[in-house]
Amino acid sequence: MGVNFFDYWSLGHCIMGSLSQALFESIGTNIVLNFILTNFAHLMIEYVEKDVKYGKVEESFINHMTDILFFFIGWCISYLLNFSKYISGNSVSILFGILIVTFLKELLIEIFIDKINIIKTIWFIVLFFLIMILLTTKFK
Repeated sequence: MGVNFFDYWSLGHCIMGSLSQALFESIGTNIVLNFILTNFAHLMIEYVEKDVKYGKVEESFINHMTDILFFFIGWCISYLLNFSKYISGNSVSILFGILIVTFLKELLIEIFIDKINIIKTIWFIVLFFLIMILLTTKFK
């Protein structure tokens, strides 16, 4: 989300790439299928993302490419460092919730651009509660 090569969303793409890879690996998804599912889903979000919002350029081609690259880098880091071993069984569903809610937020913002503030507010509230549940869960 931006016009520059690198912006603060680049870190978010890297984190979501890592989380996606680790979660799908933790449930036993084949590495090739993991790569295809996670990176294709992200590619689709970037594809539907509107470049111009309210008459202002919000997303440049180079930023789309950087977002895709950083998601991929996050995915590779997670794979190479085996991040899935740090995910306990109890946290998988909550982390998947965070991943799905974030994916849906991005998709809904592109479909209902005029409702961006309410979508972000709902996302933040749901994310806050999911993180609170995650932090208070007893891990095995």
